[in-house]
This record gives sequence, structure tokens and C-alpha cells, in this order.
Amino acid sequence: MTVTLRTLVLLIALATGASWLAVAPAKAGVQGQPIPSPNRANLPFNQPGSFTVVWRVQDTPVTATPSGEVFSPQGRFVLGGTVIGTVNRRLSQIATTLSTAVFTFPEVVNVPRSVIIQAAKSNAPLTYERSFATTDNIQPTAALPVSLAVTGGGGELLLSRIELTFEAPPDARFASVEQDARLRAIARIRFGGSGLLQARWVIADPTSTTGRAVFRTLQIVRRNVAAAGEVEIYSPPLPTRLQGLHELRFEVDDPAIDSPPRLLYQVQLRQEPGFSPEVATISLLSPRPRGLLDDGARISWSAVPGAVAYKVVFLESLADDIVDLEERARYGELAEDPGETRPGETVAGFYLPGDTTETDVPGTSITRLARDRRYYVQVLGWGPDGLVIGRSEPQEVLRR
Repeated sequence: MTVTLRTLVLLIALATGASWLAVAPAKAGVQGQPIPSPNRANLPFNQPGSFTVVWRVQDTPVTATPSGEVFSPQGRFVLGGTVIGTVNRRLSQIATTLSTAVFTFPEVVNVPRSVIIQAAKSNAPLTYERSFATTDNIQPTAALPVSLAVTGGGGELLLSRIELTFEAPPDARFASVEQDARLRAIARIRFGGSGLLQARWVIADPTSTTGRAVFRTLQIVRRNVAAAGEVEIYSPPLPTRLQGLHELRFEVDDPAIDSPPRLLYQVQLRQEPGFSPEVATISLLSPRPRGLLDDGARISWSAVPGAVAYKVVFLESLADDIVDLEERARYGELAEDPGETRPGETVAGFYLPGDTTETDVPGTSITRLARDRRYYVQVLGWGPDGLVIGRSEPQEVLRR
């Protein structure tokens, strides 16, 4: 039997119900790669969605043997390069002509709620993809993806992200202020659906933050929100009369969330100009000098007597460059001397209570560090008066 090779070109058109929408015709014959047109569909938030697609495949024989099946075994939902769902529906037609033929495959794609929720909680793009092949040329030809956008819609209220920062300085996650200073926090909330958001600003003052924290309500929040979007909610003025460490939380009662976000701030006595406490040396126990910093890496350090809070910071390397991990990584360390470097500006950091001396690096910090680059890590300790009383030497690490 003569083997027939075929090239495939895909065109896509969206339709609603039984009425087709007029769309611009797609271009065929782009190196055999299917091209969607239009290339986008919208999905409601927090509920199953669907869209209609017409796959138009051009089958071009290059020999004189008309035979074979044009098919696509399944569709795939892809989020940021990872397949998170499949549509196990085979599309198929038989090729029976010697000349170039065009095959159309109408398909109604049902999108599960679980796929939409994963996309709403991620910043990665969501696409729907298919590949087509023929029985006499089984090497599949992938289409360019159809972009799926999760938009506002009906359904129950769902929170996908809550970020707490102080109002000033902007985006700060730790504050050290003098007694009676003005201080407020901001909750930035990303949500979908519609409904009533019910939450509380709660505070634990220095009388309990050194042991088991006891929280009291500062303000009850009730806010109606609709469709998908973001909302900012400001706290009332925070108490700054008592000297010491305070812990602020934004507790959401409805819809329920896994754990409330929190902020720490320190209230200190007014100091005389030029006053500076003695600063102890903190020993950074892990990672090792010039060690590798993987996702979920653990950092540990020696305790500082009297510390009520710690801050772990990552600093840029002023002589930073991209390195070859395969050649330079040996048992968790750099095999070659990277040369003279010194720490620069802070690029990421997070705060912990004073009774903590080890932690996993949170995802919100590790994602700010570019892979295959060198950084410095440093730990700072704060005393009850809001001043730095401990500091580690910046230690070089390699983000992998």
C-alpha cells in the first residue's frame, strides 16, 4: 500500500446554541499547524461553563491514494503548561477523496467547575487544546490553543486571594511605629461570583503576643460584592498605645477560608535622637553558604534573647549572573568560585514571631526570586522597643 502523508490545518469558529456567529475566516496552510479563529471564549466564574467550537481541518493528500481517517482523540484543558482536565470525546471523519478536502467537526465543550476554580486562583493562562492526525500519518498536528477567560458571573461568592499590607509605608508587611502614631492596614481581596462578604478585623496586643495570642474584635465587616474582581477594605485606626508586638488578622466568616492572613507591628517608646541598641549576631544555620535554594527550602537561625519578631529577607547580588546548574552544583553547593559579589536591594522578605527560629520559605517569597540566579539571605531580629537587636551576615545562596 502506498503511504499517504497529509498536512493538517485547523480553523476554529465559535457558535452559541444552534445559531452560528459570523467570524473572520482563519488562514489555512500555516505549516500544517491548525489556527483557531476566533481564539478566545469566556467562562462564568465558580460554576460549570461551556462554549461551542467548529474545528475545520484541511486534509491534503500528497500521493494518489485516497484513504484514512482524520481524527482527534481528546481535548485538553491546560493551565500554565500543565494539563488539569481532559475531554474524552473522539472527533473523527473518513477521507475518501483524492483532492484536498475540508472536514468540519462541531463540538460543544463543557468546562468543569473544578477547572474554572483552578484557573481563577492562578495567574497562569487557561487554554483548550486539541491535536489532529490521520490513520496514514499518525503523527499528530497540534493546534494553536483557544484562550479561555474566566469572567464575572452568577454563582456563590468565592475568595481566591487575600493580601494584607499596611497603608504606610505602601505594601509593607511589618511596621514599627512610636506610641500613639496613626496606623491602618489594607485587605486586598480577589473574588468571583456574588454575595455578602462577612469578616472581622481582630487584634492581639502585647499582653498576649508573647504567649498564646488572645484576639479581640476591632471592627465587623459586611460588604456586598458582585461579579469577579478585586476590592480593598481598610481597617480602622490600629491601637498604638501599648508598647510591644501586636498581631493583626483579617478573619473571614463567610465564605470560609483556610487560614486568616495576618500582619505584625511593633509599638516603641519615643527614643532620644542618636540612640542605638547593641545588636547581637545571628547565626544562619541553613541553608549552607552558597547552597541551593529550592521550592519549599527551609531556613533556620540562632535565637536572639529578647526578640519579639524576625524578618527573613532576600537581597539581590550586585554581581549576579546566570549559572549552569548541571556544571556548578555539587552536593548542594557551587563547585566554582563565583567571584566577588555583594548584597544589593531587598527583593523579597517575610516576618515571623519571636519564638520562631526555623521556617519553610513561603511561596509568596520564593516566586519573587528568578531561577538560576544568586541572592543573599539575611535574618533580622526586633526587640520589644521596635528596634533591631539582632542581625545575621548576608549569606549567598543559589535559587534553583
